[in-house]
Amino acid sequence: MDFGLTPACTISQVDTFGRFLTYSDIISDGMGTLRFVREKLKPLLANKFPGMPVLIIGDPAGTQRAQTDERSVFDILRQEGFRVIPARSNSVVARLSAVDSLLTRISDGKPAMLIDPTCKNIINALRGGYRYKIKTTGDVDDKPEKNKYSHVADAFQYACLHADGNLTGDVLSTK
Repeated sequence: MDFGLTPACTISQVDTFGRFLTYSDIISDGMGTLRFVREKLKPLLANKFPGMPVLIIGDPAGTQRAQTDERSVFDILRQEGFRVIPARSNSVVARLSAVDSLLTRISDGKPAMLIDPTCKNIINALRGGYRYKIKTTGDVDDKPEKNKYSHVADAFQYACLHADGNLTGDVLSTK
């Protein structure tokens, strides 16, 4: 999950064959985390994935407390009943490497990453919506462009980073 006033998330899992499966994506604009969770995430989970355990892998910046009420985004998610942990890195290089690792992995002779065709936001992000900005000098910027695909792409990258670590044997805490 990615936060801010444009929260986004992807619903993914690693199956028993080691494949990384993405079932859903959600984007928003101009809403805080609490409203996003109550109006978008919880209804989706209740309708499409009732009773399934949920672990939110979030932008590490979500651990920072707000100046207004001293709560962090992670505090809000826990208050709403979710288990949540920060992604182990916010490095763009690490996140893109994890996506690349899963995209190029083969499981039983087939692709190890599968994305449901209804996930239009993440599919369009992967098709070029998530990109690096070209500067007026013609050079490529160091960071990806912030646009309507960047938040869902970031959320997807956090999930990939977590899954890739688990598939390669890294020990990750889920507290």
